[in-house]
Amino acid sequence: MSIIDIVLTSITVVVIIADSFMRFLLWDKLKGRLKGKVIFSSRRVIKEVGRLNKKIRSSDFRPDVIIGIGGGRYVGGGIVGNFLASSKFLDFPALHLELPRDAEGNPQWNLCDALISARLTDGNACRNNFLVVDDRMKTGCTIKGVVERLDRILRAKGKENPYIWAAVIVLNPNSRQEIGDELWERTFYSIKSDKAVDFPWFI
Repeated sequence: MSIIDIVLTSITVVVIIADSFMRFLLWDKLKGRLKGKVIFSSRRVIKEVGRLNKKIRSSDFRPDVIIGIGGGRYVGGGIVGNFLASSKFLDFPALHLELPRDAEGNPQWNLCDALISARLTDGNACRNNFLVVDDRMKTGCTIKGVVERLDRILRAKGKENPYIWAAVIVLNPNSRQEIGDELWERTFYSIKSDKAVDFPWFI
């Protein structure tokens, strides 16, 4: 077992314990807040990432670079991306892309190009297959925005035909209209649902 695997396993154990403890303490509050939502415990997240991993492996696509999307802290796509990166796809951790957001939680796209460029080293930019990962695709705006900017930046660095796919745990079927048929067909997912979602890191 590599050092990365040991670290990821330790983090997973801590998250599971903390998740269970917090849900026990806040159960009365959570019962009202989570009504009507798809609720993910840490164990279920691990299970669904495993299903996602199998779907990717059963395809012809093999990512050279995995980019996990975060939203101001190292959660969501960052965690899912690192799980996938440790599943023998790659011998290095996923890149974490922490998108700057405004007060309403929307990505500040005017700041994102420089951020994506900074995360892409020359070694990464010369690779062929890119996988953009998030915990869910609600409207599709975030992943679509990252994919479009990543494509443009890679082409500017001399990559003629970047091959970019997406992967999420939960895919909202209503997002297809926003992201378009091409990206929709290049999106891996574990669950398809239009319900609101609660992950352990949302508490």
